[in-house]
Amino acid sequence: MTQGEYFRTVFHSSKLEGPMVVEGWQSPRINWHTAVPMLVVNDGGDYVTRTGLIGLLESLVRSGDIPPLRLAALHPVDRGTDYRASDNYADVVAHELRQWLAFAPTSKYVALGTSFGAVAWLHAHRRHSWVFDGLILQSGSYFKSDEDYPDHYDPDYTIRPFVDGVHGAKGFERLVPIQVTCSVDEGNFGLNELMVDSLRRQKYQVAFHKTNGGHDWPFWQAALAPALIGSLQ
Repeated sequence: MTQGEYFRTVFHSSKLEGPMVVEGWQSPRINWHTAVPMLVVNDGGDYVTRTGLIGLLESLVRSGDIPPLRLAALHPVDRGTDYRASDNYADVVAHELRQWLAFAPTSKYVALGTSFGAVAWLHAHRRHSWVFDGLILQSGSYFKSDEDYPDHYDPDYTIRPFVDGVHGAKGFERLVPIQVTCSVDEGNFGLNELMVDSLRRQKYQVAFHKTNGGHDWPFWQAALAPALIGSLQ
């Protein structure tokens, strides 16, 4: 049985295609006046149900590997648009969602996402450098302009210009620690290697967790604990 305080609510923005369901949770034995880290998660519903995220967080808190914290698990509104390096989604996160999440004092904000959800968080960080204090990026779909992909991978051609810009940058104004996980067996591995190399060249502190598996929830679940510890401890 889940310990701590769990709730489910809805975030509204006129700039999104509809309401965003948010599953919230905080560790046991902390009150709403205590400043603790907040983990903000894209594809939050899948992370909660398919990786057992809340149970994992509880276990890591009990073992002392991470401090008590709060979770905001965001259900996607329009994943096919919002998570593909959308300026609109990044702006909503920075200027509306962050303020909405400030219902309790927070010591730092860490973002977690997988595949396109990872792209969305890296893009939000690069567009609004202050919005997160750390990133956990699992199997990011960092498509580049010099490679061919099926049209449905990047239909609005938003990911590739963004990724090209990151690779071409000489540095960045605010460096946050980043945890990257990717399976050596999946098609995105080379793209993640390149992104890690570019971020390290720009002086980011990047931990790259390489394991075996697929581009799927069983792998992302298995790779989560070390990345969470690295970001939240």
